[in-house]
Amino acid sequence: MLYVLIMLWTVTVVLLVADPKRPSIRWLSFVSFAGGAGALSALLGDSVLPAMPDGQPARALRVLETVCSLVQYYGLPYTYMMFGVHYRGDSRLYRYRRFLPWLLLVPPLLTVLLLRPVYPIPYAYASLWALPYVAAGSWLIAAKKEAAPALKRMHRVTAWSIVPTVILCTVLNYVFPLLGVYEMWRYNVWIIAAAFLAFVVAIFRYGFLGVQFLFERRRLDTTFRAVMSGTALLNHAIKNDLGKMNLFSDKLLAEAREAGLEEMEKDIRILQSSARHMEEMIRRVHRQTQHLALRREPVDLAELLEEQLEGMAPLLAGCRLKTSYRVRPRIEGDPAHLAETVTNIVTNAVEAMPQGGELNVRLFETKRDYYVRFKDSGPGIRKEDLRRVLEPFFTTKAKMNFGLGLAYCYKVMQGHGGDLEIESEPGQGTAVYLRFPKRKEGGRRLLWR
Repeated sequence: MLYVLIMLWTVTVVLLVADPKRPSIRWLSFVSFAGGAGALSALLGDSVLPAMPDGQPARALRVLETVCSLVQYYGLPYTYMMFGVHYRGDSRLYRYRRFLPWLLLVPPLLTVLLLRPVYPIPYAYASLWALPYVAAGSWLIAAKKEAAPALKRMHRVTAWSIVPTVILCTVLNYVFPLLGVYEMWRYNVWIIAAAFLAFVVAIFRYGFLGVQFLFERRRLDTTFRAVMSGTALLNHAIKNDLGKMNLFSDKLLAEAREAGLEEMEKDIRILQSSARHMEEMIRRVHRQTQHLALRREPVDLAELLEEQLEGMAPLLAGCRLKTSYRVRPRIEGDPAHLAETVTNIVTNAVEAMPQGGELNVRLFETKRDYYVRFKDSGPGIRKEDLRRVLEPFFTTKAKMNFGLGLAYCYKVMQGHGGDLEIESEPGQGTAVYLRFPKRKEGGRRLLWR
């Protein structure tokens, strides 16, 4: 049980360090702490107390053993139920956010205060509320819906790591004792070990309750800062040298005209054209890598989409455009940068369908966010490329391209407190999601989580 204790309390520490302000994270850390308390109780009862002589230290450890056992049997179902409530984020429960923790605490408190003896655990009575709590918490977690692809994947990983583990441990801890079998809890070690392994893999590969997002976003943010700093220095150096090239090419062009050297005049004009092309490239790179200064104002998101798609009608002439606006939200945002973001995404979708295809633009909402989804019927993106499409200067296009379009769009969404996610499979097309969080006055989240 020592390893179980280490694993569960390690999870507790990692979760609290990762994001202590989120209620769902805090409640899940309480779940793992309660499980670790049960492991400590078993460790004391099996290994420590049998080797100790009777006395005050042994009596103190027996009290600790009892308390830890109560924390597990009564605390784990309660904290798991509260985690399910916060993880689901159901708006219907928002009005009860102040009273729900105290209301759900009543059954375990009554069990402790009214039933004697309180230890060993009165399984018949404790199961009357513990089993429904675990069942309800599991349903709340499993039934959660997410719209963005990355959030869907993270939800699946989170649900499969937590729900089966808690259900199996509950069966061993509560159901078997009701049937007269009292030692099945010892098999929890294998269940928890498997869950801990899943947790570690999820943290570093898929994301667990948003923890991996912290690493991924910080990496992208660091990349953007490096790109902005590097391109600013490079642009300055190139612009200075281009200025010298223009100055001396004008001088050479005048001399060639005076001398009647038509061939040389033509060559100099080619050099000047190349210099102007380089200047235009520098301006375009600078526009998309400089710091975004957002000018916020009320924006009708559906109206903005309609205007941009109407203005891009010639580009969309070879495609079938389908739109669906289930909501028409007004958000606080920068209409110029948002319009440019829509233009970039639609242009990418059209370029992915050179022979024509279908572009589906959908505006919808979830409990916490507004989403715009752009879905094309193009060839899709390879899995190895999908993880890099937001990186500056990464591109899969054969023609001349800077690879800054999606990186710029990501910066715009980040500046609006939202996110950009991409879902794609080869042969199945590509979907780009723009997420705009719903907010109350003062910038607080609209819904409880």
